[in-house]
Amino acid sequence: MGGGNGDDDGEGPITIGGAQPYSGPFALYGNMHTAGVEFAIEEINENGGVLGRELELEAADTESNPSEASTIATRMIEQHNAAAIVGPVSSDVVLAVTPVAESQEVPMFITAGGDPEELTQDSRYTYRTVGPNAITAARLLIDLIEDRGYETVGAITADYAWGHAMENALSDELGGDIEFHSEVAAFQESDFAPHLRNLPDEVDLLVGTSHPPGVHPIFQQALEIGMEWDLYTTATAPTTASIETIGEDITQDYTTLTIPDMFTDQFADVAERFYEATGEAFDTTIAAGYTTTHVIAEAIEAAGSTDTVDVSTEIRNIEYDGLYASPVRYTEWGEPDDIELVLTGYESGDSPWPPDSDVRPVEEYRSDPIPAYEPSE
Repeated sequence: MGGGNGDDDGEGPITIGGAQPYSGPFALYGNMHTAGVEFAIEEINENGGVLGRELELEAADTESNPSEASTIATRMIEQHNAAAIVGPVSSDVVLAVTPVAESQEVPMFITAGGDPEELTQDSRYTYRTVGPNAITAARLLIDLIEDRGYETVGAITADYAWGHAMENALSDELGGDIEFHSEVAAFQESDFAPHLRNLPDEVDLLVGTSHPPGVHPIFQQALEIGMEWDLYTTATAPTTASIETIGEDITQDYTTLTIPDMFTDQFADVAERFYEATGEAFDTTIAAGYTTTHVIAEAIEAAGSTDTVDVSTEIRNIEYDGLYASPVRYTEWGEPDDIELVLTGYESGDSPWPPDSDVRPVEEYRSDPIPAYEPSE
């Protein structure tokens, strides 16, 4: 099949298909991302929709399972005539869904999955969003290490595609006077203390970024065993979840990696509208769903139809300046180009965001624009 699957008779709602995790280790990402998609759809529809038609989300739970995710994506395209697919999380899931998007010629947006091999030079329908690939995330950390003169780096690495790609990128770049220590732990590991004890007692940088499902317990258990560090980094962990899970200890040099920029007036305006509508904080993962939906809507408008080949072409032509630290623009193969990444830290004190919190986010480090990773032929 393939070749303009989303095109229809121009009647009724335009469907965005969701292949998102509502259960399993990444359920929080799926629920938050969906909240952002739904809020964007609500606002877009209130303002006349897209091509005079309403948007709708048709979503199902991938259970963080690659086979289930592939089945859902296929169903969204073939049964629901989706103009685009959103939501896959985890490199293993993304690697299973990407062939569906490419063969069916339907745009698919990755929420979080950072294996560089997910995209190739021939990719034309798969796009990265809030989760950078592991090479790009490692570039942020390497620049941080160099800028701050760090000499000792410890990392906990998840035993799957993202973790190994991150570990390889760091070990390839770090050398000379910089000590790099990495411990590999199972993807669903919960007891990280033995791994942490194999690292030096004191490190300049403790990297949790290479083990996304474990970013909270790694930090908590490192504190419990008395490790010391200048900075701890995570992957794209939802900010409000980090505050709720870790509590006041989050002020002890914990940082989250984000592409959405919560320190702008535009982010604050959308966050206020979202809070008024839902009573919930507007998290960076919610911002990702919100942003991706607007990119899809603008691309459909530019294409003048829901023909998925035309829509994907317009996605690659777009430059959307929204809630991210840099405008959304894509390479021909779907990598965000010249993205800026932000490490958000936390300090005690009243905060307008998240509402009613005793902890407020602060900007810890911001990268220069990072050129897109170019996959091999």
